[in-house]
Amino acid sequence: YTPVLPPGYPVPEAGHTKVAVAGDPLTRVVNGAEGQNVNMDFMIQAKAFEEALPDLTEEDGQMFFGVASNGVLHVWHMAHEGSVWTQRWTDLGMPAFADGAWVRISVRMDYTSNPSDTFFQPRVNGSLCLSQYAFKSPTDLTSPGTWYLCADTPGKGGGGLKKISGIEISGQSALDDLTVTVADQPFPHTGATSTNGVPFVWFDQWGLARFPGLDYDGDGLDALGEYTAGTDPVDPASSFRIIDTWTENGSVYLRFLGNDSGASTPYVIERQSGGLNGGWTVADPAVPRAQAPNAVNTWSEPLQPSGPAFYRVKAPAAE
Repeated sequence: YTPVLPPGYPVPEAGHTKVAVAGDPLTRVVNGAEGQNVNMDFMIQAKAFEEALPDLTEEDGQMFFGVASNGVLHVWHMAHEGSVWTQRWTDLGMPAFADGAWVRISVRMDYTSNPSDTFFQPRVNGSLCLSQYAFKSPTDLTSPGTWYLCADTPGKGGGGLKKISGIEISGQSALDDLTVTVADQPFPHTGATSTNGVPFVWFDQWGLARFPGLDYDGDGLDALGEYTAGTDPVDPASSFRIIDTWTENGSVYLRFLGNDSGASTPYVIERQSGGLNGGWTVADPAVPRAQAPNAVNTWSEPLQPSGPAFYRVKAPAAE
């Protein structure tokens, strides 16, 4: 089918007229070539485990997806905890899914970038899955990120190969629209390209799920606010604020954070003269943004003849 969004939201229930239903484990053999990256895309019908997610340490497999009893989708993979590498279930950061809901999972498998390890980058209903247990890329093992180590990665003592050999579905679930391809961009881009005025490419640039109302770095500004202000949504120190003021040669200077990495509309600077009881007026309606990666803006105007003034910076809301 043609996805509604890139990679897409689930097809409605009525669209799944012919699906693979798992009773006993259902296996599909895939004859991947050694060292050949692949992309997978499929729909899965959610069915939560009634008890805790199982320990899969003894199982052979590059990754496993499972729905916990609370409806939250998890993935089984290799992670660094303390001083050791160990396999674990990790919450993919999506809202809980009701039993029977169709969920789209897209996975990029990377068997080539790292000389010893294998990685995968999942998307759930189009959103990347940022985690402290994942990495920025197969060649940049810093966290948080959206690239997960395969559970059986050969570089960490696993017996996995650098290729895909099959897909298995088990439990009370159903599978639909399975695609496995070596194409770099296998999933067509159709439909909407933004949510609440925030482009999907901005979320993808920062490795974030596409939820504009979430505050990913805990600095008090949600993703929509970070996009609007042009600040880093995963760095709490990158908040939209004035960081310095001074007077020099008859002018007042402001220095504040933000750039054009998000919205491109100019900033607005307002002035309040006459003390705290004065009203706010526009001092400059179009302050150009710093060009990323620069993140500091400097603005000035002549000192006001009426005396000291307060200043504030605004970023116009995304439309």
